[in-house]
Amino acid sequence: MQLNWTIEREDIEKVNKLIENNKDKVFYKNRLEKNVNRKGIISEKEKIWKSIVVCLLTSQQNSSAESPIPDFRV
Repeated sequence: MQLNWTIEREDIEKVNKLIENNKDKVFYKNRLEKNVNRKGIISEKEKIWKSIVVCLLTSQQNSSAESPIPDFRV
């Protein structure tokens, strides 16, 4: 499988506008610290894909300890 992700100028502008409109809000500041500025962020491609798959699976079916989903955990 090959995935091609094209980011257009319009996409960048929308994200920048979203950031600008929310940069003073507590929620934004907390997420920025928790998800962007922290140390130890997953940067390996394989772990990122595994995390994406786990997120998709857990939103689609039971993810209790008895289900097969915990076998995919990062």
